[in-house]
Amino acid sequence: IDNARKRDLVNFRQVKVEKLRYAMAPDAVDIERVGIEEPYARVIVTEDRLLNIAMVLDPKGTAAELEARRAAAAAEAKLTAAEKRQREREQKAAEKAAAKARKAGKAEAPPELAPLPEEGLPIRIGEVRVANGTMDFTDLWVQPNFSAKIQKLGGTITGLSSDPRAHAPIDL
Repeated sequence: IDNARKRDLVNFRQVKVEKLRYAMAPDAVDIERVGIEEPYARVIVTEDRLLNIAMVLDPKGTAAELEARRAAAAAEAKLTAAEKRQREREQKAAEKAAAKARKAGKAEAPPELAPLPEEGLPIRIGEVRVANGTMDFTDLWVQPNFSAKIQKLGGTITGLSSDPRAHAPIDL
């Protein structure tokens, strides 16, 4: 339940976990498959471009992100007109260089990933199967605001991992 709105945030009819393996020393969890039947999520992008689910799962992280954005906006507001023009020129030059590199077939280097934490439990899920899902999506950041109800959502997510270097293909 979303405490602020007193409405469902996330729920489901059934979750099945197949072939769960837990290892100790070193600790690890490996799950072959998770099946989720009739999942529901209310996803809201706030006026501040924050995701409601992120605010629930990581309230400290989203509060820090919001504070960083506010600090950047305050710093931007202190710039002189000449400094703003210089920043715009630098941004345009960087965008042109990136476009030129893409056109030449040179891929940009991926951003550096944070190292894995020393503590914590490594988790890997081979496949998540979603069947007959529903999602209420609202974006309050775009103008005019946008809402949509997604029904009969189904598909798979493969290769989920707590490793930040992992990529999980999504086919929903």
